[in-house]
Amino acid sequence: MSKQFFANVHLALEDEIITNSSLTLDENGYIEAIGSDAPQGAHEINGQGGLLVPGAVDVHCDALEKLIETRPNVSMPQQYIMPQAEHLYASAGITTIYHSISFAGDESGKALRQPKRAKEIALDVKDWNKHGIIDHRLHARYEVGDAEGLPAIKDLMDLSAVDMVSVMDHSPGQGQFPNFEKFFAYYGKAYNLSEAEARELAETKKANAESGWKRAIDLILCAIEAGIPAASHDDDSEDRVRFIKELGGSISEFPVNLETARCAHKAGLATIMGAPNVIRGGSQSGNIRALDVILDGVLDCLCADYVPWTLLASAFYLPNISGLTLPQSLQMVCRNPAKAAGLDDRGLIKVGMRGDMALVHLIRDLPMVCGTWSAGVQAHYRETSITNSWGTDHLFKNMEALSQ
Repeated sequence: MSKQFFANVHLALEDEIITNSSLTLDENGYIEAIGSDAPQGAHEINGQGGLLVPGAVDVHCDALEKLIETRPNVSMPQQYIMPQAEHLYASAGITTIYHSISFAGDESGKALRQPKRAKEIALDVKDWNKHGIIDHRLHARYEVGDAEGLPAIKDLMDLSAVDMVSVMDHSPGQGQFPNFEKFFAYYGKAYNLSEAEARELAETKKANAESGWKRAIDLILCAIEAGIPAASHDDDSEDRVRFIKELGGSISEFPVNLETARCAHKAGLATIMGAPNVIRGGSQSGNIRALDVILDGVLDCLCADYVPWTLLASAFYLPNISGLTLPQSLQMVCRNPAKAAGLDDRGLIKVGMRGDMALVHLIRDLPMVCGTWSAGVQAHYRETSITNSWGTDHLFKNMEALSQ
């Protein structure tokens, strides 16, 4: 690969926006220089006045399930899925994606969450990384009530196919579902269950949860020993945070209330919530708004959850509603998630970092990813008109305001 020179671009750095600048990638796809002249023989890319931002790092995205199971009980052939997934994430400016695969065998109507099927999907993710451009990783989600999921995840860990683990307890009475009514509102609609069927599922989950937490502890300890980040899902209390912290976990996903988010942040856990929550203005399950956690200063990261395009969109939206600058909000979807995942070579536009970047233009006053590069390799590109870019007077002033 030859050197690449990005001309006519603005740059979103860690603490500031640099206007009318340039960037050079070396032959290995790492950032060599910022604001210099074009090296002799470098391949030049005209950014047309767009804004180069770090490639997004998404540590929790289960959109893969939506690509596989397009309608209830309607699955597409697995061999077609990963090429489509790569296009979806790259076009959203995501350069590192942790596919969240659920091992939760007792969830009615979700055949792809049965451990055997989930393992097949996980192995396909691992295999695709031989062919893909962006960095695909596996986030194994373990439902504590499923006895068969643990050995399946351990098998994948032995194959070096797991990059993150999380434990989740979806039994009613705690976490995301403090009562049966909330449990039924979600599972009844998601899986088309009658109230009687939902009660049967709820009782099964509750019965399995106690012994399941012993398995969850086993999983977390195995992950820590292997150097794999471990997360807790839907934390709802100081006791849960303390429990996960003492085990060696480092991430609190989707804390359900502000008190728990504060506790997790104070304990040094990376707090993560969904970007769709920001864009929609609230949680799909009626829990706390991500914006409230951000305004309190205790949210570290955003993830795409189930909608990839919301990740960068939320970063550009937050300066309008939160008081964050654009560089600060971009850190929540780029640098901070990378740090939470233990990845020190990405998430920033800085000399020496990987050339993971997205070129953003404004189309109808909204951010549009017009180019994505992963370790310097182009994964997505879309031509645009400079009249609709950051380069016009009105939109350029808007960009400057976002960086203040």
